[in-house]
Amino acid sequence: MVYQAQLVGVFGPLLVTSTGESIQDQREVAMELRLRVEPSRAFRDGSYGRLIHVESANLSQKTDGALSPLEGHLVGRTVELRTFPDGEILDISWADKVAGPSRYLDVFEVIYPALSPAAPSISEGEAVKQRIIWPFRQENELRWDNIVDAVWRNHGQDNIRQVETWRLSYEGAWGTEGKTRRASPAREWKASGKAKGTAHFDRRSSDLVSHSIDWSRVVTVAGVAGKLTQSQQFSGSVERLP
Repeated sequence: MVYQAQLVGVFGPLLVTSTGESIQDQREVAMELRLRVEPSRAFRDGSYGRLIHVESANLSQKTDGALSPLEGHLVGRTVELRTFPDGEILDISWADKVAGPSRYLDVFEVIYPALSPAAPSISEGEAVKQRIIWPFRQENELRWDNIVDAVWRNHGQDNIRQVETWRLSYEGAWGTEGKTRRASPAREWKASGKAKGTAHFDRRSSDLVSHSIDWSRVVTVAGVAGKLTQSQQFSGSVERLP
């Protein structure tokens, strides 16, 4: 399956927590990706792998009202999601290959739950609690984990480009915690915020057809030199292409 992803991240000023001093102005980054998703392997616990290939990528940054293109260095790169059949993400392999200031898929890690939101089996008109979770790691150097305590609702049938779907929405608190392992100097990440979205799933196959997101959080990074704080807001959508 091939998906088109359009995401916008608004990153507030980077603040020194103790003084409130800003060491980086607010900026906005827009990302458009074409992603090919295909099965890769099965695991003994019933989970399976899916490869996500970046076929095209366009990134731009808006600072002080001016728009400028960014070098993304993403095209041709691949990550693997390991998930249970309901979409729950257990691991993301090779995530470090798409991370860093020239690639952005560490700060735009919301792309992974956007593609695999782990919706529950739920009857029309009902509401069910089910978490959206995913880890992010760079080999053995660092790891952080994300949890959205989502409440899901099934709004019934919908037609998306002649595909019969179920329309589900969710909303809940979003938390992030992580730290370095072997890397020096040591750092810790903590964040809290909220997430909401609407996803459409193919009624026949249960495959994701579309997913729109509106997620936000305040992130604190602590190290030997002190703490930095930044607000982050992500919005956009992923859509399966014909």
